Amino acid sequence: MKDPIMKEFTGIEVEKRKEINSLMRDWKKSISSLEVKIKYSDDNKNYLAEDYFASDGFFPGYYSQKPKVLFIAREARWMASVEYHDYIATFIRIFFPRDNQNRSQFTRRLLYIVEGIKNKGTLKFEKVKTADSIAKEMVGKNDYGYAVMNISKYSNDSKGGAVADKKLINSFLEHSHLEKRNFFQEELAILDPDVIITGNLWDGKIEQKYLDLCFGEMKKIDEIRGKAIVYEIRVSNKKIKLIDVYAFASRYSDKEYFYDPVMKLLFHERKK
Repeated sequence: MKDPIMKEFTGIEVEKRKEINSLMRDWKKSISSLEVKIKYSDDNKNYLAEDYFASDGFFPGYYSQKPKVLFIAREARWMASVEYHDYIATFIRIFFPRDNQNRSQFTRRLLYIVEGIKNKGTLKFEKVKTADSIAKEMVGKNDYGYAVMNISKYSNDSKGGAVADKKLINSFLEHSHLEKRNFFQEELAILDPDVIITGNLWDGKIEQKYLDLCFGEMKKIDEIRGKAIVYEIRVSNKKIKLIDVYAFASRYSDKEYFYDPVMKLLFHERKK
């Protein structure tokens, strides 16, 4: 299948996009070979798992950023019902051109954090542009500068998709058989992030054995109590920071629980 957004990438990102696409094909093929089904709680019907596999990866401009920032969320949502079955293509072609980023808690927070990081933590939250303005600027320049992964590639397309489907997430990780081929860590290696920001992956919804396979050994180095924890992990033998905040779509203050904690932990030395 022809990549609908390949022309958006230039330089090293063309090859990186090809690597991501190849990995996603292998990952999806490994699941389809199992002939497994998934079931949504709202209709209790079985569906072919591969039909709900939603790819992800990086947006244009990612590899030129310093630091390269990767966001990791729990699951894709409502991706199987749109044309591309690809998070990156869907946002570039459909969601970002619309004036709806201010209303999306998930996307709004990611855009605020990206804007803060591009300004090296010097921008107070009150001075951050609106999410719609940030998105329009990114689209206009074709320079987004960040990456997004979902720990589960199964798109939660149920009517209650606004709530994380614990069973579906763990089913995807079970079906992936990461102990045989660790697709997750292969994707991390391609993206080669300098900073990872996760959305409350350690709240008990995802089985610890799968988190261990995905992230390996983690060393806690700091925290803002009740808001964010920062760990040190290795990606391709490189030590990087992983900051775990609340789920990106949760009902907490953009400033107090997302933007400020990330800026403080990344850019402002804290007394211990």
